[in-house]
Amino acid sequence: MVCLGNICRSPIAEGLMKKHCQQQKLNWQIDSAGTIGFHAGEPPDVRSICCCKKHGVDISMQRASKIELQLLDTYDFIFTMDNQNLADIKNTTAIKLHHLFAILPFAEMTTSHVPDPYYGNTEDFDYVFQLLDEACIRVINKILNK
Repeated sequence: MVCLGNICRSPIAEGLMKKHCQQQKLNWQIDSAGTIGFHAGEPPDVRSICCCKKHGVDISMQRASKIELQLLDTYDFIFTMDNQNLADIKNTTAIKLHHLFAILPFAEMTTSHVPDPYYGNTEDFDYVFQLLDEACIRVINKILNK
């Protein structure tokens, strides 16, 4: 799961994907990162932590990191929160990544990108949570061909 700074959207997506994988007894390795390393080592934004906590998802132990090119082949799928994150990854490598997707189009949702709630309010974080919750369920079902 990749967003810009790895403190708002991608930590929520990581937490939700882990929750849904655990519920379905899937032993998938899930992680998140940002396309920039400005927040490396920091916990998720407190608003992301609070939003997830009120829905029973604990992301408080996550720490932000910058995506590393050598890890791009480690994962079967890399999902970005928006097309800019997608373009940023594509622009940093000459390798054509067939497993790199923007999450919402992959999940066949009508919204094209996960909005960045960083400059928003609690409702913006709640909206991102709900959007990613549905997206993660759809991604799992699509990968499992359900």
